Amino acid sequence: MQGKSPNTSEPPAFNLGRFIFLATGWMTAGTFVGVMLADSADVAPESWVPWIVGFYFVVIGALTGISVRSTLRKIRKLAEPTSPESLSGERVLARVGKLEEAGITLSSVNHMFIFTLTVFPTHGSPYETTIRQFITMGELPNFHTGRFVVFIEDPQNPGYGQIDKDPPEEWQLKAQEPPPELKTVKATRSWPDRKANADILGEEIPKRPPLEWALRITAMLSFFAIGIMLPFLIMPGGKAALRSFFGMG
Repeated sequence: MQGKSPNTSEPPAFNLGRFIFLATGWMTAGTFVGVMLADSADVAPESWVPWIVGFYFVVIGALTGISVRSTLRKIRKLAEPTSPESLSGERVLARVGKLEEAGITLSSVNHMFIFTLTVFPTHGSPYETTIRQFITMGELPNFHTGRFVVFIEDPQNPGYGQIDKDPPEEWQLKAQEPPPELKTVKATRSWPDRKANADILGEEIPKRPPLEWALRITAMLSFFAIGIMLPFLIMPGGKAALRSFFGMG
């Protein structure tokens, strides 16, 4: 069985909101370090330190809350049942080869599982694919090894798709009584699991060129450095201490 890599998506466009989020986080972390340095250099008024430290924890708490909220929103979206009208791909039969828990649970009801399926497309030879999808523990018996399911191919991402948990009646009958030859036929090609290049939710992380990574790291360090210098710039005698710290005065 020959392996075949999936189509990689183009890197996403510049996200201003995410840029502001990361810049704020790194500047806040730098500010905390700057306050500690300013305090050790005796240029930070004692009355300022508790307020600045408190502000630091408020900002970090807010950023953490935003991050957790965004992750939970994505998880809920993945766990929502998909309406038939929104499924644009072609329905085909697939055989469950293996399934295992991915370790993500939503509201103690929906569990994300990793499915390895042998898919039987209308045109072309059978192929093996690995997908992630939420199911409830009550639905788990419907997906045991060897069971046939209705699979919806993703026209935008060949080789991948999702299981239709509530297919039309005609497709339910096809899955219950598949052609005998499909019970033993093997895949002739394989679409590998994208886990190595995916985040915790299984979403593919786009590859970025080295230059972009270099610019990202430079921006990160720049905002961190600005955060460190900021307390010195607003405190009495801080500028002189900063110049002395860097050997400029």
